[in-house]
Amino acid sequence: MCQRQNIGFLAEKSRSDDTSLSIPTEKMPSLRDFGVRSLRPLRRLKPPVNKISSLRDFVTSKLVRQFAIDATLACKVCFVFGTIIMAMTFVACSDDKQNNYEPQMDCTELAKNIVNNDIEALRKQIDGYFSQLTPNKPTKEDMYGNADHFNRFVTDLEQCSTGISIIYACYDCIKTLPPIPEIKVKAIYQNQEIEKAIDLYLREGEVLKFSGLHE
Repeated sequence: MCQRQNIGFLAEKSRSDDTSLSIPTEKMPSLRDFGVRSLRPLRRLKPPVNKISSLRDFVTSKLVRQFAIDATLACKVCFVFGTIIMAMTFVACSDDKQNNYEPQMDCTELAKNIVNNDIEALRKQIDGYFSQLTPNKPTKEDMYGNADHFNRFVTDLEQCSTGISIIYACYDCIKTLPPIPEIKVKAIYQNQEIEKAIDLYLREGEVLKFSGLHE
């Protein structure tokens, strides 16, 4: 009996405790009760334009464009100067090549070609001799600029120990227009002896060339 009373007492006490801890159900005050209106959603503001950044980008673009123009101009100038230097180098090398050129005279071969009347072989040999002896600047004494080269050819023939001997030579003895240089030689090859005249082709600004062979 006492045990039942104790259980009932505990139950009543528990209900009394729950009542004391219960949350009040009164309405909570709102912002309007304090005179505050409802807040509107904030608009998303655009970030302010950075004038300094815009100016920097503008100046940078101008500088880049000007640099591109200057670089193009510099390339063109370099190309022109490079072309001029290459041309000057080519001319200098050509002059050195001509100054260092030593034509060779094969006296035995020349005598053979003259005795055999081999015109094509003779043309190849004589044209090869004069091929790199470009004319000098024309003067009053030598309006064709080849007198020095002709005299050099005659000197080489005079130095032939065998096969060739010169009878006469003249640079402009045949008075045509233009004149025809001529060299009369005696050629000996394989116990055959013959006298022939070698004519050369002479034109202003051109190298000397073989023109013909005759009695």
